[in-house]
Amino acid sequence: MKQIIFATGNAGKMKEIREILNGTGWNALSLKDAGIDADIEENGTTFEENAKIKAEGIRNWCLKNGIPGCSDLSAEKIIVLADDSGLEIDWLGGEPGIYSARYMGHETSYREKNANLISRLDGVPKEKRTARFVCAIAAALPDGNSLVTRGTIEGYIGWKECGSNGFGYDPIFYLYENDKSTAELSAEEKAALVKEQPAYGRVICRCETITEGEILAALHSEVPANTIDGVKRRAGAGMGRCQGGFCGPRVLELISRELGMSPMDILQDKNGSNVLVSETKVGGTSNG
Repeated sequence: MKQIIFATGNAGKMKEIREILNGTGWNALSLKDAGIDADIEENGTTFEENAKIKAEGIRNWCLKNGIPGCSDLSAEKIIVLADDSGLEIDWLGGEPGIYSARYMGHETSYREKNANLISRLDGVPKEKRTARFVCAIAAALPDGNSLVTRGTIEGYIGWKECGSNGFGYDPIFYLYENDKSTAELSAEEKAALVKEQPAYGRVICRCETITEGEILAALHSEVPANTIDGVKRRAGAGMGRCQGGFCGPRVLELISRELGMSPMDILQDKNGSNVLVSETKVGGTSNG
């Protein structure tokens, strides 16, 4: 069986990654399994940056120190995966975001963190409790290159903790599809959700690695994004270096297709900011 290192000490994450890899011929080693004692400072400003910093940091540590817990593995050939994930709550301006693990301090239990977030949403109606889990995963490869991808799942924050099939913020994060928390879903139900949504494998925004699935989730949430900037704020498409120069037309196409809107009626943001003001060419002739 081929081995990879998954750069985490979180038992819940290791359980999930091993379930995902089951039957693939790959096995994931935790930092503890690999005997790695490295303190990598995650000082990025996005989930993607932090995942990449962690994966590359552990790979470089292994190249320098070897893999103490698995002397038969070559540091030059090992693949290191790392993730940075967290919960974004719209009512709280995206908190806790990239600080999800550090929210209220590392020593604070998730039961206390969850209770605090629920209390901060006291009196907020369901339609305004929109939230999403974000997960960015980076792979540091033996050739020195790195790959990064990102996925999100849209939902809302409930009024109480429910379920025991998860960890962290899972018990307070609910899905619109069934009004269950992600801690109430079985492993089979989670796998079925992924299988049913292949759009999460189609990247639309290459700068930020935002998939079609993430954009569709924003368009069909209980409070849908229906403008270009709305999708940008909700899903992150257009936040990269090109500022939507490449993905903007695809986002406009998805809004039109999914919400049944004419492209001419789609706004950049506020009223009057129509993206298209006239058709310029039809059949090769000017129609301005």
